[in-house]
Amino acid sequence: MKNNILFFVFIVFITISCNLLNTVYSSPTPEIHNVTDTILPTVTFPPTMKIISTQTQTSIPSPTVTITQTKISQSDPTNIGYGLMKAYCRLGPNKAYIPSAHSLEENSKAIIEGWHSTNDGKWYWIQIENADTHCWVHSSTIRLDIDPQILPYKIPKIPTNNAVPEPRGIKATRKDDRVILSWFASDDAPELGYLIEAGVCYDGYMINAVFDTDATSISIRDDTNCNSKSFGSLRVKNKLGYSNAVEIEWPQ
Repeated sequence: MKNNILFFVFIVFITISCNLLNTVYSSPTPEIHNVTDTILPTVTFPPTMKIISTQTQTSIPSPTVTITQTKISQSDPTNIGYGLMKAYCRLGPNKAYIPSAHSLEENSKAIIEGWHSTNDGKWYWIQIENADTHCWVHSSTIRLDIDPQILPYKIPKIPTNNAVPEPRGIKATRKDDRVILSWFASDDAPELGYLIEAGVCYDGYMINAVFDTDATSISIRDDTNCNSKSFGSLRVKNKLGYSNAVEIEWPQ
């Protein structure tokens, strides 16, 4: 009897289990949705700027600018000076020399090429604008746009004319601090005169000195306390220009 009951229970258990399994596997299959990409919001950029053709644009005229200052080209030298007044431009660095054919005009431009000092002050060796020759002007008559210290020292070379006779019979004697020069008179000629160019001692310093005279003798101060020897030369001048210089045997 007991065995029959156990068999019955087993049968019931098996039946219930089978029904449960059928219920599980007979359930409808769940729906699977297609996965789509996430759509990002559209970014709207500003419209591209249009390039207007220069052929269709109305051109605006540029304002006219008037330049009143004279422009110096790059080829112009930098050592430029301008006349402060009308002044002689001479053949040598001293008022004793003959004026050249050109003069320095007020505000005129000149190229400064060197300097020299005499007992008449400082002088500049220049070429005046539009002139093909050089000459000397006193430093007080010209304004420089450069530092004069950078200019080279210039030894004057006085133009001569062989038609002017050289001086003759030159004598030189010393008396203390004075040297007395004398010479023969040259043949009479228009604008006849004489020019002495010397290096003399003055208060212990050697200076360049230039003197002109219509006479046939001159007394020049020349101290004896300088380390260098004094020297000098004499020229005849007339309407034709200067003679060659004749060296003076200078007394020490």
